Amino acid sequence: PDILAIQEFTPDAQTAMDEHLGPDQYPYRIEAPVDGTVGQAIYSQFPMTQVDAAETATDTLTADVVVPGGGNLRVFNVHTFGPQAGDSGIWIRSIHELDRVLAETDGSWIAIGGYNATVDQRVYRDLLRNDRHDAHLMTGRGSARTWPANQALPALVLIDHALLSADLVATGTR
Repeated sequence: PDILAIQEFTPDAQTAMDEHLGPDQYPYRIEAPVDGTVGQAIYSQFPMTQVDAAETATDTLTADVVVPGGGNLRVFNVHTFGPQAGDSGIWIRSIHELDRVLAETDGSWIAIGGYNATVDQRVYRDLLRNDRHDAHLMTGRGSARTWPANQALPALVLIDHALLSADLVATGTR
């Protein structure tokens, strides 16, 4: 892919990416490695600048990418906290905050990553208003599965998504 958004990006993952990719494959990188599950990174073939955290949703690494032809694409690397025992509100609040930020964003954007939500949940379906698109649904892959990953069990549900602004069209998903 031309742009790669990574969640749960640790210092070990950063080392592995450096060893396997080299500097030429993704010459533009914004990396925030943290042990555990909150680190993030965005790798790009195209020039990009990090967006100030005050202009984006909590726990969302955001970049403005200059795509071929000179246009701008805002990339949101999403990783909402899943519902917590005793406080599912943290998850709902984080998705509502993302919804607000997306509604205030001018121009083309993609919000890609771990939403910890399925299309069966209203809080996620609410994100699809205003002609926003889910890339899996748009490409006929709405039954794809992404979680749990790297377990003895096969993936059972789709909790990772790519939301697109109304002017973008997904031509494929992986």
